[in-house]
Amino acid sequence: MTARQTAPSLLLFLAAALCLPAADALAAPNDRVLFLLAEQFNHAEHFTPLLVLQAVGYKVDVAGPAKGRIAVSTRGPSERDARADLSLDEVDPANYVGLVLPGGFSPGNLEKLPKSIEICRKFVEDGKVVAAICHGPRLLVRAKAFDGKVMTCLAKMKDELCDAWVAGEYGRYVDRAVVVDGNLVTSAWTGALSAFCRATIRRLEASGGLAFPNRLCKAVVIGPGLGGHERWILTSIPGTLQVDVRCLGERDLAKFLGAAEYDPRLYDALMVMATGAYQNLKDMQDFRKLLLDFQKAGKTVLAQGKAAEMLKQLRVPDKQLEAFDGDVPAAARQLVRAARAAAAKRPAAAAPKPEHTAAVCVRKGFHDRMFAATLAFLAIRGEAVGIIGDSPGWVCGAEGSPVLVDATPAESTHLAAKSYLVSADAVTGLAGGAAPKELAGFAAAAAREPPQADAYTAAIALGPGFDGQVYAAMQAYLAVKGRSVLLVGQKPGKVRGVNGVTVQVRATYGDDVKLSADAIVVAPGRVWPVKGPARQAEQPKWIDRQDELDQKRLDWLIARHRGGATLMTFGLDSLYLGQRPDFKGKRFAAPSQTVWSFGKSGGGYAGERARLSDERLISAKEFDCIADAVKLLESPPAK
Repeated sequence: MTARQTAPSLLLFLAAALCLPAADALAAPNDRVLFLLAEQFNHAEHFTPLLVLQAVGYKVDVAGPAKGRIAVSTRGPSERDARADLSLDEVDPANYVGLVLPGGFSPGNLEKLPKSIEICRKFVEDGKVVAAICHGPRLLVRAKAFDGKVMTCLAKMKDELCDAWVAGEYGRYVDRAVVVDGNLVTSAWTGALSAFCRATIRRLEASGGLAFPNRLCKAVVIGPGLGGHERWILTSIPGTLQVDVRCLGERDLAKFLGAAEYDPRLYDALMVMATGAYQNLKDMQDFRKLLLDFQKAGKTVLAQGKAAEMLKQLRVPDKQLEAFDGDVPAAARQLVRAARAAAAKRPAAAAPKPEHTAAVCVRKGFHDRMFAATLAFLAIRGEAVGIIGDSPGWVCGAEGSPVLVDATPAESTHLAAKSYLVSADAVTGLAGGAAPKELAGFAAAAAREPPQADAYTAAIALGPGFDGQVYAAMQAYLAVKGRSVLLVGQKPGKVRGVNGVTVQVRATYGDDVKLSADAIVVAPGRVWPVKGPARQAEQPKWIDRQDELDQKRLDWLIARHRGGATLMTFGLDSLYLGQRPDFKGKRFAAPSQTVWSFGKSGGGYAGERARLSDERLISAKEFDCIADAVKLLESPPAK
């Protein structure tokens, strides 16, 4: 078998065409998962979860508008196409433990078919696991599945479902790679696929699905001539399932053997692939040494196809040799199974404990702004903060901000000296004592609306859907630093954040405001529909007026920056400002899912948590990066 014969796209097609059981071969519901798919699906977001679930042992059915080929592209048949085992009309949700919704154009095509919405709604109503990535949550919005739920998605989805988004049919949005709320698993983008797959598998297991031991394993794959995508399958799929794989070609062997940390006893399996000129391996001293070392360590040696004959010639004993036939995805499944079987025979390592140095306790109805300020205060002082509550999961503040609880108070007794309770109106020590004076003052500043002043030395630039946590934390920070803060908005009156925090705006972007030349201006990030070429959607007429207001806000920020103010942007505001031609060639710290969103006319994406993007311009990815942004603000580069 040559590398050309095992082209990754063909392998993925074969995995879908040959490994998926027929719809009438029904198995027990706990080991069966359904995928909904239509044309122009995202290739990685479909095949990665499919192969991972199969590696765990699930039987996967793909349902489409009709049985047969599902085209990945409109340009004609492709080796990357998928295959539907059954039509939407043939789906019986009772036969499955869970549902997976890949992204791409597929969700937009499926939402035109009422049957797909009906299927999604039935899975949700029955309390089954539903996992959706990227554009996949579109189907769940249409199915009214997010009422009271916390979720994430590709941020561009808000621009496609403008009216539904404004109506709050998305539930509560947070910018995280993966969000699990009950049996709903949502993910923002392709870059989070591994985390998305792991979260889905764990929810399936918790809902009566197949057991997935959470034990780390290690394996080595020898694959002469393997292509990049083949290596990706052999490392990414097992890697998602806690199997760390080193994939080596002929030229990699000497370096691997010569590494100071080389020790076959640390690995659970060795696999030899019958790819490329694999026969040359038997004459290589480095390969012979590695093979002998793994034999002496008592490790299982897996061999694909004809590679087994070569290993027998090298006198690998039958009790250690395990031959199999199959393509690269099949090899990944074999590797996961063998490594996990070997790892199960050794003592399990103790699970690492979170390295938290402080804890914040919340209960339902906590003060949203005080919580955000407390978290930021501790982070700025270098504390690693854990969130504790009555039970793990999501809890919402009085204004609607969702917070993910890590542990209960009983599990965090070692943090008693630095544990604080945020209630509906105060921050105290967890045991009832007073919080440190500085912390209490910082939190109290966040709870107050900024007072009016004759002149202002700071401003927060708001729009509908603003990030309430960033707003509260930065408003408190500016206040305790002695700055008078002006809240500027698109129109006077109340403006509501993405998850409910509501503030009173006194000035607009068209007003002649008295702002000092050395002011600090914060754009806290906002998640609200913007005008653009929305995928598979016709934007409403009101988006034109909204776009005028959005552009006026960006113009105002740029004007303040040119006038000498220091500008701090967070979240999607880093993207929106960075897209402007004024910052061409500059790089912005922005949410990970915006890596491909900057375009060519403005700046570009930077992976840092926070960055000095330009003179007096600090960008940050999100609320969790406030400490990094403040550090840059307080320690400007030397001139």
